[in-house]
Amino acid sequence: MERRKFNKILFGAPLLLSTPPNLAKVGGPYGIKIKKPPRLQKGDKVGLIAPASPASAEKFEKAIFNLEKLGLNVSVGTYAHNKIGYLAGEDDKRLSDLHRMYEEDSIKAIWSVRGGYGTTRIIKQLNYKMIRKHPKILIGYSDITALSNAIFARSGVVGFHGPLGSSDFTAYNMDYLQKVLFEGHVKLTVEIGYANREQTSDAYRQRVITPGKMRGRLAGGNLSLLSAMAGTGLLPDFKDKIIFIEDIGEKPYRIDRMLTQLLTSTNIHKASGILLGVFEDCETDDTENSWTLEEVLRDRLGKMGIPVFYGFPVGHIKDQATLPIGIHASFDTTSRKLIYLESPVS
Repeated sequence: MERRKFNKILFGAPLLLSTPPNLAKVGGPYGIKIKKPPRLQKGDKVGLIAPASPASAEKFEKAIFNLEKLGLNVSVGTYAHNKIGYLAGEDDKRLSDLHRMYEEDSIKAIWSVRGGYGTTRIIKQLNYKMIRKHPKILIGYSDITALSNAIFARSGVVGFHGPLGSSDFTAYNMDYLQKVLFEGHVKLTVEIGYANREQTSDAYRQRVITPGKMRGRLAGGNLSLLSAMAGTGLLPDFKDKIIFIEDIGEKPYRIDRMLTQLLTSTNIHKASGILLGVFEDCETDDTENSWTLEEVLRDRLGKMGIPVFYGFPVGHIKDQATLPIGIHASFDTTSRKLIYLESPVS
């Protein structure tokens, strides 16, 4: 993807972060009890931040318009308009904005205006105990994968992989934002048949890599970020979870390399199943000297003995579902319906 030039960060040994005390165990890697953030209501004030790359004035305008269309009031981060190279300001300033949004009681949710690169630089410094004390909806995708997964792993707070503030808020996107963030449906069924139906590219073709049924807590996000976080101690335990994965603009050998990183440095082989999103612009230009994307996916994931499905509406695409990281869900490769087995919000 476009961010690949920035994602060459190499992490060292696993981070020795302390586990918040006095939290009941739920079988996760750090024994932290799951905590759901309060649901949104019309008229709530939400924070708009740029925790990764800088956003243009146009993106901020679009994000504010989108969130106001949802009936929300917007408070822009103090340093959200900063820019230093490919970052939206210095690490401490971006971290400060994020922490302030959690600490300020009037802010009911936190929305990222865009992704890009930069969140892996600040996840070690996050105040996870404070975040658990003030659980709030944090939503975004792409580079925001690092924030939502680290926060779930270290604080137990459910996060949300969904449209960025400056994304296109299509009817499909708005429908699931409403159902997930505002209404908090139990037994919500995510229908995927009509998402992105105008797209004719083979990247959008749904296919079963390995048939079966999967059931477990949701976790995952962008492949580039998940592979970069492997070995840091900031990823959730993949055992018994439904792991969703997506990416864009990565050639098959790069997909191979990142999946191999996850296979060799995490317990993803113990997952309940894998939901692959739409990997747009990830096909090879040299068919004589390369595997296809599908061949890589089948080679790396099709031998794990767990269900694997490709083409779920998540990631760098127009119509995308909002996936809560940390709640129980189920998916059957035959019915092709993702069912949330509990409300993602309190």
